[in-house]
Amino acid sequence: MKALTTILAAAAVLACTAACSKDAEEAPAEPQRPVGATCDNASAFTLPAAGAAAWEFEGDLSGMGSDYSNEVPTTGYSWVGRDMFFSFEASEGDRIEVSLDDSSGFDGGVYIVHDCSDIDGSQGDGHDTTTGNPAVLTINHTGTNYLVVDAWADPEAGGPFTLTVARAVEVPSEPAGVIPANNVCSGAEVLNIGENIAANTSVATSVSNERIEASGYTWAGPDLFYKMDLTEGQSVNLQLDDRGQWDAGLYIFTDCDNIAGSTVWGQDTNAQSGPHTFTAPAAATYYLAVDGWQDAHRGAFVLRPTAP
Repeated sequence: MKALTTILAAAAVLACTAACSKDAEEAPAEPQRPVGATCDNASAFTLPAAGAAAWEFEGDLSGMGSDYSNEVPTTGYSWVGRDMFFSFEASEGDRIEVSLDDSSGFDGGVYIVHDCSDIDGSQGDGHDTTTGNPAVLTINHTGTNYLVVDAWADPEAGGPFTLTVARAVEVPSEPAGVIPANNVCSGAEVLNIGENIAANTSVATSVSNERIEASGYTWAGPDLFYKMDLTEGQSVNLQLDDRGQWDAGLYIFTDCDNIAGSTVWGQDTNAQSGPHTFTAPAAATYYLAVDGWQDAHRGAFVLRPTAP
C-alpha cells in the first residue's frame, strides 16, 4: 500500500508538471509597447548643433496609442489621436525648427513638454502643422525635453509621418545706417539651394516698387535681392518666414533693368506659409526679391530655399 501511494503521488506530480508547463506556455505574454509610445519610454535623439543638418525620423503613429489627449493651449487644440514621444536635451531659450510631414492623411501637430508625470503642467511651445512647416518652437526648460507628435480629432487617427528637427537660424540685427549690398539688384547675393539665409530689411530702401502681376500686389516696401542659376525645368521650394512681424512677398525675374516686365513668378507670403515652388522655364540666372508691401513693412526674416 505504501508503495502504491508513492507511485500515485509521483504520477500526480508528473501530471501537474505537464499541465503547469502547458499553462505556462499558453499564458499570453504582456504586449510590448513600441519605443516612443509613452513619455517615459520616449525615443531619444540629439538636437543638431547650429548650422548642422537637420535630424530626420520616419515613423508611423498607426501602432501607437493615445497616451495624452488633453488641450495644448499653444496649439489651440486637444490632440486626442495617437501620439509618439521623442526626448532630447536642450537649454531654456533654445529655438528649434520642427517640420512634420503628415501627408498620409491625418491632421497632425507637435508640442513640447518636460515632465512625463505632469504633462499638463509642463507644456511648452506647440504648433498645428496643418498651418504650415516648419514651426519655430522655443524651449522653456533646461534639461530633458519631450517633443510629441500627435493626431487630432479621433482616438484612432494617425499614420506615417516624417519628422525633421534643426536648430533655428537666428536672425542678425543690422547695424544702424548700414544698407546691405544686396539692396540693389546688381549686388544680388547668391542663393544656394539647401542653405538658409537670415537677414533684415530694416535699413534697406525701396528699389522696386512696381506692381508685380504674378503676385497680385504692388510691393512698395524695402527690398533685398538674391540670385540663382537654374537649368530648364529645375525646381526650387522657397519659404519666407518673417516671424509674423511684417507683410512680405517674393518674386522672381530675369532682368535687373526691367524687373516688373521680366517677372516670371510671384507670391504673397506670411510666417509659416509655404513652401512655394518655382520651376525655371529656361536655363538662366534668376533674381529673387524679398520685398515689403508698404514702407512700414520691414524687419528680420529667414529665407529657406530647398529642393522639392
